[in-house]
Amino acid sequence: MADTTPEIDPIPSGTENGQGVTTAEILEGFETPSPSATEEAMEALGSDIMLRLRSAFARGDIMLALGVVTILVILILPMPKWLLDVSLAFSITFSVLVLMTVIFMDKSLDFNSFPTVLLLATLIRLALN
Repeated sequence: MADTTPEIDPIPSGTENGQGVTTAEILEGFETPSPSATEEAMEALGSDIMLRLRSAFARGDIMLALGVVTILVILILPMPKWLLDVSLAFSITFSVLVLMTVIFMDKSLDFNSFPTVLLLATLIRLALN
């Protein structure tokens, strides 16, 4: 059955396709539809939300406050088993990351935020108990 299939050479891009028309000429005839008012509004809203989130993540004090509130919520509300497993894996990974960072420091002042990081790691581990 494969023996009856004729060999066809592919036409290189940008050359005539056998009908006297190039691929570029065909693509010039297609125009993208203009976005509707709803699509424009959703795009503007999405970019505005992303801009606000990016500026909130840039501020460390807001992220610290959100982290503490998250830890308090974890202490109060029960967590599903799969989320607890993922959180414990994150906690262990974070602890190993801190340990490796401390081991490979040349000067002790290079990691002057160590007490804060150690406190946060301890709070996360206590919240997961």
